[in-house]
Amino acid sequence: MLLNYAKLKAGDSVIINPQEPHAYIYGDIIECMASSDNVIRGCFTPKYIDRETLLNVISTNMGAPKVSNGEKISSNDECEILEFPTPFWEFTCYKVELKKQNGKSSPLKFSHPAIAIVLEGAADLHVNGEEHKLSRANS
Repeated sequence: MLLNYAKLKAGDSVIINPQEPHAYIYGDIIECMASSDNVIRGCFTPKYIDRETLLNVISTNMGAPKVSNGEKISSNDECEILEFPTPFWEFTCYKVELKKQNGKSSPLKFSHPAIAIVLEGAADLHVNGEEHKLSRANS
């Protein structure tokens, strides 16, 4: 089996559809996926490998993945928001860059569950009246 080789830069994203094999060789990534119990490993892991099942369900679409840098959906003096849309109803990914104003940035409000990952700096997260301090080491 051969896989496409693609180099991504910081901030790049790709969408891997179900049953499309993928791997990453080095670097840091954030991998988001819909709820599933069908991770099938074919090689390069000490975990259980099931080649027969993999060959029965694998997609053989050819071509390089479409690389996205996100779509700017909001930008002002307080923050910039990039959206990384997905074709999956379970989630959409956003990159939110807060800009300090007098040492503070304005609050962002989400009306749906969200996961915050702090890549640099720190942030205060307020949920149901509780304050949580977030930083790169404890997002």
